Amino acid sequence: MSYKSKLYIYSKAVFRKNYLSTKNFLEKSAHWNNEEIRLYQENAISKMIAYVINNVPYYQQLVEEKKLIIPEIKGLVQLYAFPVITKEIISGSRNDFIVHDSTLQRVNASTGGSTGIPLKYVLSRENALYASLLLDRGFGFAGYQPGDRLAMIAGVSLVGVEKPLRKKILERLANVRYYSSYGMDNQLLEQHARDIIAFQPKFLRGYPSSLNVLATYMRANGLAEKLKISAIFSTSEMLVQNVRENIENAFGCKVYDGWGLNDGGASAFECHEHLGMHIDPERAYVEIVEDETTKEYGKGVGRVIITNLIDQVMPFIRYDSGDIGRIDYSECACGRKTPRLFVNYGRITDTMVIGGKAVGPVLVTLMGTVPVLQYQIAKTGDNQITFRIIKSRDYNHSAEDYIRRSIRERMGDIDLIFSYVDKITPPQGRKHKILVDETLNKIG
Repeated sequence: MSYKSKLYIYSKAVFRKNYLSTKNFLEKSAHWNNEEIRLYQENAISKMIAYVINNVPYYQQLVEEKKLIIPEIKGLVQLYAFPVITKEIISGSRNDFIVHDSTLQRVNASTGGSTGIPLKYVLSRENALYASLLLDRGFGFAGYQPGDRLAMIAGVSLVGVEKPLRKKILERLANVRYYSSYGMDNQLLEQHARDIIAFQPKFLRGYPSSLNVLATYMRANGLAEKLKISAIFSTSEMLVQNVRENIENAFGCKVYDGWGLNDGGASAFECHEHLGMHIDPERAYVEIVEDETTKEYGKGVGRVIITNLIDQVMPFIRYDSGDIGRIDYSECACGRKTPRLFVNYGRITDTMVIGGKAVGPVLVTLMGTVPVLQYQIAKTGDNQITFRIIKSRDYNHSAEDYIRRSIRERMGDIDLIFSYVDKITPPQGRKHKILVDETLNKIG
């Protein structure tokens, strides 16, 4: 371990209570076998259910009104008796989900509302600590050690706003430098690229769309070869194969995808095999619920539902992440026993009605087979779809014909417009949205 890594860990231990003991626990739990994972999670689920029934007003009321009947058999049987909750449900009764105990340390947080539904919530200090340590552990799959130089390029949810002095000190010790992805024109990209080259990070992290724009610019201008990046971490948006390949080809290293919901208290990270993301079982139980909205994807694919196992301030029980995915419980080729999550099917919210037919993540699956650098699919009329496409070198007219043919075979006579652009800029501070309904903004 390097001197900088040791200094970073020491500073964390000074500022954060229980840092070293939790770090040691997570280092040991990383080697659990299937039975150890099962026993830990079932015990944690039973404790959390007993806790919320006695302390969380929302669930206390459900029990009192006999809308929630808890079976005697503990563990998963009890958990499945709970209703699935959504952002809408929590937003409508936010205070009823919070344990109002002044002795519990908490952190205020919020989602950015990229799904159209912002959510303000609170985390326990313990849950926040787990999130930080599991992030470091997940990055470790690519060889990262705390204190290694890391350049972050993303919107406000990663870059953040003005920070307290303590956080600034920790970030300086962590060797992290931040770059905003908002308004990335050629002038800003030039500034970012030059500063990143001067910084010489070992790792990059950001939204796939932001990394993709940076990779395309630096490669086209002969700047990418001036960096020696070991690995790149993508997060927050769906990483499609053509975007992954463009980023990897530009920087000459692998992209490691990650998934996380701080509101749900869950996380998962790719290892060097890149065969799904290893779920962190210490922090959350993740299940798949199949229903009418996901049946087109086949058996085993459904809504990704989260139950946090450690947060005593605002416990999320069977929380709908909004993602569509599947879980592989077999042992990974890397040797790890943890279940692996696949979420490259899109989100439940990514659905539009065009020509009287509901379409959504299936369009994402289609575009994953087309050689483009980036794309956006917009509903621009009741019977009209506009494809905004940044072409790759391999894109040609046959690719457009393939999209037209595939759409019309599935949806019939739809008006298709193809707009070839140099960049696709997300709204200020927001993630790139693959599917957008622009008819909602029209008046009359």
